[in-house]
Amino acid sequence: MYNILKNTIKNAKEFTDYSKSTISHTGSSIGSVLTGRALLGRLPQKTVPYFLIFTVFCMCKIGLRYSCGDAIIKIDKLNKELVEVSNESKTFSAQLLGQGKLSTVEKMVKDNTLSVPKNPPYEIYK
Repeated sequence: MYNILKNTIKNAKEFTDYSKSTISHTGSSIGSVLTGRALLGRLPQKTVPYFLIFTVFCMCKIGLRYSCGDAIIKIDKLNKELVEVSNESKTFSAQLLGQGKLSTVEKMVKDNTLSVPKNPPYEIYK
């Protein structure tokens, strides 16, 4: 049983060892690319892991770009809402301040402590 397994592994190694194959890999013609012989050389075998890593990095970059874009859109919406709320609060506080001043002026007019002046504050000369 052990010998059969050992021979199978040995045959598999010989089958996958492309350096011993009888196919010529020196030419990089269109025919070798179309038939697939160009993929049996050592260069494609060495570059496949780098290509896979590059592909994974590209996918991560695309995913992060979309998630960052969504975050930027949310930040812009929140900034607009913040400006609107700030303007509303300023308007409301100005209205309250104006009502307070009007109510004190109305009280002073009712108490006769404040009267309408008969002389204008500035005299205009011709």
